[in-house]
Amino acid sequence: MTGAPILKRGLLIIGLDQDPDFAEIPQLILRENVVQAEKYLNALRTYCANHTADEVDRALNAAQVPCSKVMTYRMMLEDPHYEARETIIEWDDPKMGATKSIGPVPKFKKNPGWIFRGSPTYGMDNEAVLSEFGYSESEIRELYQRKVINKG
Repeated sequence: MTGAPILKRGLLIIGLDQDPDFAEIPQLILRENVVQAEKYLNALRTYCANHTADEVDRALNAAQVPCSKVMTYRMMLEDPHYEARETIIEWDDPKMGATKSIGPVPKFKKNPGWIFRGSPTYGMDNEAVLSEFGYSESEIRELYQRKVINKG
C-alpha cells in the first residue's frame, strides 16, 4: 500500500475527496503547501471534533487508513489486542509492590525483552556498581561511613 491511496481514502472520510486542492494527491501533504496542509488539518480536526475517538478509529481503520487512538492507562489494561499480544505485564516494584503496565514492545520471539525489576531506589545498586569498578567491600563501607555515598 503506498501513501497516495491511503491519503485518498482518508480524504474521503474527512470530506476533502472532491476538493480541487486535492485533485492530484501527493505521497504526503507537506508543510510547503500551506493552503493544502491547513485545509487538510482543519478538515481532520473538524471531523475528529464531531466524532468520538471510537468512531474515528472505526471509520479510518475500515477505510484502511492506519490509525490508533491514544489510550489511557485503563484503556490499555482492558484492550483485547493488548491482552492477546500479552503487552500488559506485571512485576514487583520496590516502592509500589505488584505493578501492572506496558512491557517491552516490540516482542521478539528469539530475543524477548523482559522487566526483571521495577525502578531502583536511590542508592540501591551502589555496591554492585562500585564492585564492578573494582572497589572492595571495605572501601565501599568506608564511602558510606564518610557519607560519600548513601542509600536515600
